[in-house]
Formats: sequence, structure tokens, C-alpha cells
Amino acid sequence: MLEMLARDIDWLDARLAEVEAGGGPVADITALRRAVTEALGQSRRPAGLDNRSASSIRRILKHLAIRFHLRNKAEQVHIVRVNRARESAATDRQPRPESIAEAIGEVHRRGVSLEKLLAAIEHLDIVPTLTAHPTESRRRSVVAKQRRIGGCLAALDHGELGPAGARELESGVRRTLALLLATDEIRSSRLGVEDEIERGIHHLAGAIWDVVPQLSRDIADAVEVHYGMRPSLATPIRYRSWIGGDRDGNPRVTAATTRLALERMRAAAVARHRDSLSILHRDLSVSDRRVAISPRLREAIDSLGSPIPGFEHEPFRLWIRHLESRLEAPDATAAEFIAGLELLQLALT
Repeated sequence: MLEMLARDIDWLDARLAEVEAGGGPVADITALRRAVTEALGQSRRPAGLDNRSASSIRRILKHLAIRFHLRNKAEQVHIVRVNRARESAATDRQPRPESIAEAIGEVHRRGVSLEKLLAAIEHLDIVPTLTAHPTESRRRSVVAKQRRIGGCLAALDHGELGPAGARELESGVRRTLALLLATDEIRSSRLGVEDEIERGIHHLAGAIWDVVPQLSRDIADAVEVHYGMRPSLATPIRYRSWIGGDRDGNPRVTAATTRLALERMRAAAVARHRDSLSILHRDLSVSDRRVAISPRLREAIDSLGSPIPGFEHEPFRLWIRHLESRLEAPDATAAEFIAGLELLQLALT
């Protein structure tokens, strides 16, 4: 599959060259590469460096930086492609290499009992920590554009694009590259504490929020395949954060800053829970005139008082509306919310 990676790199290079058609950095870099190659062979300083203006050098460096990130994005897309191909070829008994399913299968083949396995999983406590000064220096606007290019690149794998679809993809990448060329790679000023808080929330309420539950599901799926039962597992990974609370000598980090970080993180978590509840409310249009409803759920709903007009016979939606209202209640607790979700889960099983 390496030829597909080479194809992607060439395709991205071609789009970048189209954006910079008419010379510019592409021509400059070609000339510099030739000069450096000749100079290395003769053990002398490359010609042409002393005569270049600062703006010319900045333009070349900008081109090289974008080209480097395009290659990095091509490799990321290729890794996903390889993993998907392995996943397509996998079976329950021959799972994808280096996957959780393969690890659980190996444990089972070695004769480890279900009880011992579950005890080991329950003791897993993986705790990555988000630092207050992230190593990712790229601006979010730059990262978002690079991600958009990656999406276009991944779409090339679909064989039903047709000429019009291919042209649309190429046009989209050219537009995004033009924006990248006109965007500063780094900020003109250092991030403040509030900026660091927002960056941390961007990851916590984004990729981390989505991936952590999937990890638990992958473990439960593998246990069910190899041991014949689906366990209820505690989350084996918990994130911690120094953001907004790192007392490392920064005078801007105060008790008020820490309070702000906690408030922003709570608001982001509530928003994500509200989104999930909205999806459940849309999907769980189950009528008690069609199916039997758990007595425990019925009792909990009856304790709420008069049902919401229009939902009298849709108990799941009634309960979800209750959970949504409790999210914003000043006296609401995490334990109460979890108990409400568990009641909903039990009623669905």
C-alpha cells in the first residue's frame, strides 16, 4: 500500500504547485536545492544565499513548512487506511494486529480465567496529564485547515468520485492551501492562561471525549467474543490537567484562574452531555402502547408529576427531558446524573 502514500504525496505537491504557479517558492527552492547539491560536492558555501532578502527566505520557509505538514497529513491518512484494511480483513478469532481484541484473545489462549482478567482490567488506572504549556505550537486555525485537507485526501480512496468530484476535491484543497499560505504559523503574542484553558477544553471535549468511551467498548467487545459475556467495566483511562491550576511561578495563575478553568470545563462537559441526550431523545421514540416498560423507569417517571404534553406515552423521552433539565440545576450532582443514565440503560436491556 506504500504506492498509495506516494500517490497522495504527489497529489498534494501538485496542488501546492498549482497554488504557487508562476514561480515563487517552488522555483526558488528548486534553484536552492541545485546550488546546495553542487556546493556539497565541492565543499563550499552554496551560492545565492547572501543575495536573498528576508522576505524571500520567509516565503521559502513557509512553503517548506506547509510541504512538511502535507507529508505528515498524508502519512496520518495512510495509517488510517492501513488500519481500516486490516480491520476489514480481521475476524473475531483473527483480529486486527496490535489491537485490544488481539491482546484479549492472546490472554484467553494462555488460559487466563475471566475472573482474573476482569480483576486485572478493574485495576487499570491510566492517567495522562494535559500540561499547562502544550507542545503543540500550531494554531487551531492552521490545524483545522490541515485536517480539512486530510479529509479531502481520504476522499480520494472512494472510487466513485468521477471527474466532477475529483475536480471539486482539487479545488477545495487549492483554496485551503491558499489560505494556509496567507496565515501565520504562530501567533504574534504568547498564549494567555485563558487561551490555554480553551485549548485544553478543545481537546478534552473533542477527541478525548470521543475516544475514551470507545476504548471501554473495545475491551468489552473483545471480552464478549472470547469469554462469552459482556462485562460492565469502569473507564480504564482518566485525564488530568494542569491547565489553569499549574502553580509554576506564573503570576497570572491564581485561585480565580483555577475556578475559571473548572467552570469552563464543567460547561463543556454539560454541553457534550446535552448533545448526547438530544440524540437519545431523537432516537428513543418508544411508545408504552407498543412495548412493555421497566417498572423502575415507570415509577421514576411517575414521581416527576404530570407528564410533558405530547410525550405521555413516550417514557424514554420523558426521562431524557428530566435528565436534560437536571444538567443545569444548581443542586445537580454527577452521581445523580450517572444514576439516571444507568436507570435508562437498564430499561433498554
